[in-house]
Amino acid sequence: MNGSTAADGFPELSHCVVSYRLVFLSLEGSAGNLQRELGYWTVRNPVILESDSSSRRDSKPNLMNDDTTKPTRGRPKTFDRTKTLNVAVESYWRDGVDGVSINEICRRAQVSKPGLYREFGGEDKLMNAALDEYARTVLRQTLQLFEVDRPFREAVRELVRSATSDRQAGRPAGCLFAKMRSARPQLGEATKQRVDRLTEEMRTAYAKWLSRAARRGEITLPVGLAAATDYVDHQLQLAARRVASGDDPGAIRDQTELAFSVFSPSTA
Repeated sequence: MNGSTAADGFPELSHCVVSYRLVFLSLEGSAGNLQRELGYWTVRNPVILESDSSSRRDSKPNLMNDDTTKPTRGRPKTFDRTKTLNVAVESYWRDGVDGVSINEICRRAQVSKPGLYREFGGEDKLMNAALDEYARTVLRQTLQLFEVDRPFREAVRELVRSATSDRQAGRPAGCLFAKMRSARPQLGEATKQRVDRLTEEMRTAYAKWLSRAARRGEITLPVGLAAATDYVDHQLQLAARRVASGDDPGAIRDQTELAFSVFSPSTA
């Protein structure tokens, strides 16, 4: 090995990585020469030789300083809950709960079915959320008609006008709440419970309205308060169904006001 370099004596080293720890190997006979040769070759070929401990260290991911972007969990950020809910409200309102599938709602809202289920938890909860939104934006206005302090006959005219003017306002015909009440056997448990609570809320408002008008002497209740409340509820449900069926709004208004004339003034 005298007079030759490590690369000449060990040509195979030019094709592999040699650990600097070989420098410290203790070999019989020519250990010193081997150390000198390898030491010389290491200095001459710094690019080829590298620390195996450094290689192992570099090959492992740095968990503390890893800049790799990790995927986030949860629903996709592109899911538009408000848009999807509005599409569901209009679809159920226009087509009825038995007239539109959840697949069709996904198509109209341009969302995936798994995404919709992840957001709302299923078809029953989607219907329940749609009814909640309808109650907040539409039924609340109807309830306010019974809460405002105004003469009974004026309130009746405003109530009937509101019930028959949805189509003129660009809304779907009829009443989503009335449609869900009619389709109650087909609803999921959560939506059924919401329908029942809203029904009780509306009937309570009717009863208070009738009682207030009776105390003022504006009307006479021909039957008990509970029966009169049932009658008002039935007439308003009937009007909503007729609007949804496409009956003439003028005829619906006239006939509904006629139905309310049963509550004749106490002075008559």
